[in-house]
Amino acid sequence: LSIRRQRQMCIRDRMTIIDITQKGLKFKHDGLIKRQRKIRIDLNGDWFTCRLVWKNDNFAGAQFKNTLSDATFEAILKGS
Repeated sequence: LSIRRQRQMCIRDRMTIIDITQKGLKFKHDGLIKRQRKIRIDLNGDWFTCRLVWKNDNFAGAQFKNTLSDATFEAILKGS
């Protein structure tokens, strides 16, 4: 999982997905997320816009801007 801040800062951070659904995901980070904002997440080479719903020092939850289709979700699960 890579993350790119919405303001096109082109910073890529490694994250670990803890849980994922078609509506959002929970992931572990290394304290790099300092505030809630819109972000773009790279999943298997495709970028998805998300809104951070919550965060703490090591974990965060994000909601996809658009619910993932069944086909997209299955492709992400197969590629992880």
